[in-house]
Amino acid sequence: KDSWGATATAMVADGADVIFLTTTGSDSEVLNAIVSANKIGANAGLIVVEPDQYVTLAYGTKKYILASVMKRVDKAIVDFISESVSGGSVGDVLDPKLGIYGRLYGIQNGGIEISLWSPGLAKYRKSIYLAALKAGKFSK
Repeated sequence: KDSWGATATAMVADGADVIFLTTTGSDSEVLNAIVSANKIGANAGLIVVEPDQYVTLAYGTKKYILASVMKRVDKAIVDFISESVSGGSVGDVLDPKLGIYGRLYGIQNGGIEISLWSPGLAKYRKSIYLAALKAGKFSK
């Protein structure tokens, strides 16, 4: 049976230098694989969707988490409940111009947050933000 760690090890062995992991709960297995690979000469890092993991890590392993991406679902829930409580109508609609329920939840309005943990990425902060904005646009 293949594991997330084995998959990460194979990816790094094939030349991957960044793994973006969106499967919650499997990040420690993948991080362990990345730490092990870096100990034998790889230069790989991890981007996760669980930003709290960075805070709980030892200094020796923190350096392998490059960034975290957080989906701020709480904002959509607050908007949904507020609209309902005020007697407003909330339609079950996804519209390319109006967003979800008439609201957009992307990086430009705090619906998605990117935290850069790697000091080496700091100089690319603006480029990363602009690329994320572009990627978040609906296309027809």
